[in-house]
Amino acid sequence: MYQNQYPQQSNQAGYGIFMQTLIWLSNLLAIIITFFATPEVYNRTADFVIRFTAQNYTAGYDDIVSLAWWVITAAFIFCVVRMSFSTLFVMGGLTLAAKLL
Repeated sequence: MYQNQYPQQSNQAGYGIFMQTLIWLSNLLAIIITFFATPEVYNRTADFVIRFTAQNYTAGYDDIVSLAWWVITAAFIFCVVRMSFSTLFVMGGLTLAAKLL
């Protein structure tokens, strides 16, 4: 009974390293995609957001709104991409691990 515990712990340690690597990979890919996608999304939406803010709230806050919108755009893209890749890799990893174990 004592000897059977070691292979199980070894499998769990390998599984933890595998899952941690998949999470790091999804973070890295999310950073790369965010780097390339943020300027495109920002350039297509910033004028609308600045005009909307000036019309419905107060004019004169263009710089602050522009900076805030850039941060929101980058954060949104990062979170969506990370969530997508994490889900893809974790589900794929669980499927692969279930078939191999």
